[in-house]
Amino acid sequence: RFSGNFSSQQFDVESDACMISRFYEAGGIRYLVGRPLDYDAIIQVDLAEGVYRLQEVRANVGNNEFVVTGATEDWEGGLYYDLLVTNGTGNLEGVLQLLPEQYSRSLGQFRSKGAFTFEATVKGPMGKEVQPAIKANLKLKNGRMQHPDVPADFKDVSFDASFTNGDKQSPVTSEFRIDNFTGNMNRQLTEM
Repeated sequence: RFSGNFSSQQFDVESDACMISRFYEAGGIRYLVGRPLDYDAIIQVDLAEGVYRLQEVRANVGNNEFVVTGATEDWEGGLYYDLLVTNGTGNLEGVLQLLPEQYSRSLGQFRSKGAFTFEATVKGPMGKEVQPAIKANLKLKNGRMQHPDVPADFKDVSFDASFTNGDKQSPVTSEFRIDNFTGNMNRQLTEM
């Protein structure tokens, strides 16, 4: 569904869709490979200024609902992004599946329960030779984690994790970190 008053320079667009993502490629990195996606959005469009303000955007990827706010605007050779993404509902495995393909293949197999939060920013220009800065933070508190390659569950898990595409917004400068990890497996405390 796609509707709006398209005859003026300023209007709101209402749109919703369900789809399967083949992939999204940025800077030679593939994201969302084969992921089910759906969204419901209201976007304020200003054609004269080339600005698109995300008024109310809810996007679902797997079992996670994300709320996206901010704006994009026309930029020489592409778009300039200033977006904030937070989780409405969701879990760790759904967010790990959003990571670039080289990380999501193994990390995306984790399953979790517990108090989960996620926040990401996308800021900067995107064009043929340049990518926006992406920074994401996620936390799990008092959780439980399972992975098919690990013989027992981790219980009472808490950690902080972050992803950035680095100062050059490239695969070379990208980093995924897990800090302050604590959890119990077979009644043995693990800390990292």
